[in-house]
Amino acid sequence: MGVNINISNRKDTPLRPAPYDTLLDEETWAFIDKSVSFYPETATSLDYQGQRKIYDDLCRAFDAGRPAGVSARDYTIPGPVTPIPVREYRTGSGAPAATVLYLHGGGFILGGLESHDSICAEICDRTGFERIAQAVPRLRLNLLGLVQEQLAEAQRWQVLLGRKSAAERIASMLHWFHARQGTPTELHLPVSRAELGQMAGLTMETVSRQVRALEKAGVIDLPMPSRVRVLDPGALRTLSGDA
Repeated sequence: MGVNINISNRKDTPLRPAPYDTLLDEETWAFIDKSVSFYPETATSLDYQGQRKIYDDLCRAFDAGRPAGVSARDYTIPGPVTPIPVREYRTGSGAPAATVLYLHGGGFILGGLESHDSICAEICDRTGFERIAQAVPRLRLNLLGLVQEQLAEAQRWQVLLGRKSAAERIASMLHWFHARQGTPTELHLPVSRAELGQMAGLTMETVSRQVRALEKAGVIDLPMPSRVRVLDPGALRTLSGDA
């Protein structure tokens, strides 16, 4: 969907690790090789602007264009730090059937309106739930409020990953889970440390080290791996950098 593959653009020395060299077909390898070709050996040392440029170039190479009849309108909605850009897609077949919220991949750092344009346009071209939105007028308003909240949340994660230290990221995420669960004395951690690291852009070792530091400082206690007792909510908020 929304992908254009040209096998001739892959690297001269393609990667073929066993056992995937025999498990994957040539079309899949063509996709992998072409994707890898956009990343230099120094890619991991680049700042987020450099990473974003590589990702945008990669998405542009696979872009298949918008389906005929799909138009787009750009605007912004208020955000907690800066205005949040939004692109609205519509077909020429009448009023929209529903509103589909698409949050692009890339860990909220990479990607944007252009990188996933053809994918969003194709989703718009293939979907439709018109009568639900028209039969319940308040649904459109409620959905818009939900979209704004989700987009604002996504931007907060972008700030978290782009500006905060490792200690602040872990404190921020624990504080966020704590607030979302109604500030209980003991919160349920719905993800593993490895998953927490993926969300925060940190290794599992760094996550474990920062969690132990919070525990040693008397901010939290860990009665179980999936349970976190918040001993000092104020300190946790302060350490998150959001106080």
